[in-house]
Amino acid sequence: MKRQLATSLCTFALLTSLQPAAQADELADFLRSLVGPIMPGNNEVPAPANPGPGDALIAEVSGQHFSAQAPQLDPAVQPQWAIVVFGSALDKDGGVPQALSSRLEKALVVANTNPGATVVVAGGKPQAGVTEAQAMKRWLVEHGVGEERIVTEEQSTDTVGNAKNVAPILSNGGKNGAILITAGSHLRRATVDFRMATGSAYNTISVPAEDKDVTPPVPEWEKTAMERDLKQF
Repeated sequence: MKRQLATSLCTFALLTSLQPAAQADELADFLRSLVGPIMPGNNEVPAPANPGPGDALIAEVSGQHFSAQAPQLDPAVQPQWAIVVFGSALDKDGGVPQALSSRLEKALVVANTNPGATVVVAGGKPQAGVTEAQAMKRWLVEHGVGEERIVTEEQSTDTVGNAKNVAPILSNGGKNGAILITAGSHLRRATVDFRMATGSAYNTISVPAEDKDVTPPVPEWEKTAMERDLKQF
């Protein structure tokens, strides 16, 4: 390859000296025809790198339709599933704001529809000494969900952390499926992060908190957020 490049450069120099009026771009084209892929021209686009598994996952999730209806699992398999609720910022006094209560309201419906499933609430970032997970557990218990059903994950501070920290909880609990619940605008990102954290090892159903299905297309800002999260895996 080096010999080919050297020969081509010598040819280029010779042509330049013999034909001073020749156009630089014509000589450059000739040189590229000799060197080929060694020295691509500025107008040549390199072949794109093969997309990684994360890119393929984003494409898959971006094309999916997520129903807002609470799924109902076969009672026989419910103990093998977990209902995973992604947290969000608390009020300064440790209270549950509307953005989070909407997720919990959907989680309550799903939990009542699937009474055999474990409920995992994920989120750290304490306010007034209360973590997101603690506040979510308290809300669910106050609304009738058995305390023994609820597992808290209190260390994470973002969506990637939620996903990474929930993964061993499900593995240690012998689960093989997860119903993911979060805001509709956050659902695809949470789904991608969870599947990246678990290697897509679990059956997954993603449900938006709002009573509105999540459908394509994906807003550009949401795609950017998913791509940014991939860098943390």
